[in-house]
Amino acid sequence: MAETIYVVPRAGLLVADPDARGGSRHLPAEGATVPDTPYWRRRLRGGDVSLGRPPKLAKSAKPAPKTDEA
Repeated sequence: MAETIYVVPRAGLLVADPDARGGSRHLPAEGATVPDTPYWRRRLRGGDVSLGRPPKLAKSAKPAPKTDEA
């Protein structure tokens, strides 16, 4: 598996995401996990993005207990 990094764009800056799928072709303001490629390393060195931490996933709700209704 390829290495990935989590990057966040500098405030107010739209950073092109060449691997974006679907809608926007820009890195979301909250950041994203991207491949650790020379493109993203250049964005880091240039100050367009910074390394960040991905948001913690919300814990899923516990399944409802089963009842014996017969």
